[in-house]
Order: sequence, then structure tokens, then C-alpha cells
Amino acid sequence: MATILLSIKAEYVSRILSGEKTFEYRKRIPKQSIDRIVIYETSPKKRIVGIADVRGVVSDTPDHLWNSTGRKGGISKEAYMEYFSGSVKAYAFELKNITKTKHDFELNQLGINQPPQSYYYMSDEQMRMLTNCF
Repeated sequence: MATILLSIKAEYVSRILSGEKTFEYRKRIPKQSIDRIVIYETSPKKRIVGIADVRGVVSDTPDHLWNSTGRKGGISKEAYMEYFSGSVKAYAFELKNITKTKHDFELNQLGINQPPQSYYYMSDEQMRMLTNCF
């Protein structure tokens, strides 16, 4: 199992941290099985702000995935459909045990120069460096 870093827009991060959003949608997912996600909030904060365990990954057509997860997706149906426009397959990480960091953490403190466009595999050393944040 692996831990990934995901870049997530501020409006969705707040919904994840509040527990309103328990599904994080993606057009593609890593090949490795993921058990944890480190949450990087994009502009304006640009910091690691939380971590979540992954209960599982759901995949289906965009319409079927919305029907089964949309209630806890923390996104409007219009924005969801726009995001998956032209996609034949949609994915959602189901999140649990969502924890906010004690203090925000910059990527460069982990030796990461820029936020990932899709995802970034976290090393054991990087996770050890984050230990005091949670």
C-alpha cells in the first residue's frame, strides 16, 4: 500500500476537512493500491493541510458513479459532469479518518518543488517528516 499527495482546490479541501465530502473524484488513479492521501490545498494557501485514509476506490461510468456517490461528493452535479465531460470512466477515492494538520506544511520542506498535476507517491522519509504535523 502507498500514500499519495493530491492537489485539491480550497473549496473542496474545506468540505473534506468538515466531513461533508467523503469522495474525492479523479479521472485517473495510481497503479499501486493507495491507503492514505496527503491533502495539499492549492491557491491561495499552497500548503499540506490534512491527511485521510482511503476506505476504497470506486470506479464506474461518470453517470453511475455520480448516482452512487454524489450525495457525499461535496461538488455540484454540474461541476462534476463538467469535470468528467468526455470521460468514459470515473474514479472516486472514498475517504475516512480525515485529520487536519496541527500546522500547515510547505511542499519544499519535503523536497517537493511543485504540486502534483495528478498525484505524487510519498516516500517513507517524507511521511516521517510529516509525523509531527498530525
